Amino acid sequence: MDMGPREVQLLEYLMQHSGTTVLKETLVSKLFGYGDVGSPNAVELLISRLRKKLSNTQIQIHTQRSVGYQLRLTSNDQG
Repeated sequence: MDMGPREVQLLEYLMQHSGTTVLKETLVSKLFGYGDVGSPNAVELLISRLRKKLSNTQIQIHTQRSVGYQLRLTSNDQG
């Protein structure tokens, strides 16, 4: 899977905090630091790209409206 460095960094951070909601502001500071230009919109764009790239996997990124994002693993069990 081809991913840019910030996409990798974002995925790693979400995986480290899997199952918990990570604030958008936290992601901005982790991905862009204090010297880089970053915004919640940039995080939204990275999330969108990651969702597309992960669409055929068991990894899902859920939006907690007005708060942040949560990474969840799903199972393929159909019962």
